[in-house]
Amino acid sequence: MKQSAQSASDDTATQTFRHEGTLPFGYENRDLQNKKELHQRFVFGKRPTGSDLLQISRRRESQIATQSALMYVRAALIEFGSLGKPPLSVLLSLNEVDRDVLLGEYDRFLQLSGGERVVQELSESAVKLPFGLEVDGVLYDVIEFGGLLTGYQQVELERTGASGLELNCLSLIKQIKSVRQSEGKQRLNRALTLEDFESMDGQDITSLLEANSQWVDSFRRPRTTMATAARLGNVGDSSPSAGSIVD
Repeated sequence: MKQSAQSASDDTATQTFRHEGTLPFGYENRDLQNKKELHQRFVFGKRPTGSDLLQISRRRESQIATQSALMYVRAALIEFGSLGKPPLSVLLSLNEVDRDVLLGEYDRFLQLSGGERVVQELSESAVKLPFGLEVDGVLYDVIEFGGLLTGYQQVELERTGASGLELNCLSLIKQIKSVRQSEGKQRLNRALTLEDFESMDGQDITSLLEANSQWVDSFRRPRTTMATAARLGNVGDSSPSAGSIVD
């Protein structure tokens, strides 16, 4: 497989990175002269955004796993033979070997185009996103959670009629305490909106969902206070200072 970009770690690389390959079998159709044309070459060149993920989530076809996977692939494709971005029907026409190749190279494209960017856990409640959210020229890449959803809030969200990823993003908005810079002192002085999520890189959204799930689960894990530890006879010279919490 071929790749081309300035550098996978450059900020511009995520916009210009191209990853191409050739399918073993390909898709065959007829051109305007009724001649058979075989399409085997494909090029990935666009990282899916939050808008892409939300649009896919809202479509009924995405409820079927095979279609959903190919819809993500299609969002990143910029060329498929001479067809440009292919319709979903073309990708569904491919045999399982070709589909496996596309899915594998899609994952490879996301890895290479992301460079060295990874989500970083700064604390149990805060993460540094791989890409971050740009607002008015300022990059905010640290998200801190701070409020568990109440039943009233959950009902309010469900009454919006949102479902799937859209509902998950709206739930995240309710639970985010602050949005700030990792390099700099600025904080976003407003709540996030669904439009903010649409402009984010798709990897940031999946990273946020996973981090939020882990943060919520951290409250479900057994927590032992010093008083409980003392009753159990577990307090010794190496114990933490009074008032601390031991997981």
